[in-house]
Amino acid sequence: MKEVICIVSLGTLLSSLNSAQRQAVELTEGPLMVIAGAGSGKTRVLTYRIAYLVRIGLASPHSILALTFTKKAAHEMRERLSQLLGGRAEKLVLGTFHALALQIVKTECEKLGFEPYKLLVYNAADARETLKRAIAQAQLEEQRWDVEQIASAIADAKHHARSPTEFVRVKGDYFEEMVALAYAHYQDLLKQANAVDFDDLILFAVRLLREYPDVVDFYQTIYLCWLPTPST
Repeated sequence: MKEVICIVSLGTLLSSLNSAQRQAVELTEGPLMVIAGAGSGKTRVLTYRIAYLVRIGLASPHSILALTFTKKAAHEMRERLSQLLGGRAEKLVLGTFHALALQIVKTECEKLGFEPYKLLVYNAADARETLKRAIAQAQLEEQRWDVEQIASAIADAKHHARSPTEFVRVKGDYFEEMVALAYAHYQDLLKQANAVDFDDLILFAVRLLREYPDVVDFYQTIYLCWLPTPST
């Protein structure tokens, strides 16, 4: 593919920023956190920071990992970077948090007892049918228990990295104890099918990075810059 010529010079890039934004873009030592309100230019700063690091030669495009919350944001960010970096933008690893998590889980899931080449990622319909089976195995009467409420409770637990054994926060709480039971059966059924659901992707990726030093060392070695981006 023919390389696109950069249409924005480095001087123009920096001159278009206010003083606070420029300071954030030009910071090249240590981590950086950008905290600002909606519409204040956070995505602009992070996009320009990526371009700046590449343009001054402090990082190669393939050593930068940029993450967004949505596919739309990732697409828009890549379009902006194509204007700032030309064809080099194609070499950036830029996507959603779940896309990266899927990559980590698929590559490393054998450590968690899954078969990596046969791993399935259940869609919402498959996950819901599996949860219904789990509720039945937990001997919860379907007419008395709202499947959607249980699904929401399990999703919330996964978002907070709580396993079935960590689900109950109030000892003696009947609802929590019953949902924890259904949650445990649900995870067992997923494991038997060599499958994960959408919420497992982040949960298992975090677990792999926390519990296996070789995994985190690998990704820290590959990616020199970790730049999470907002969804707006």
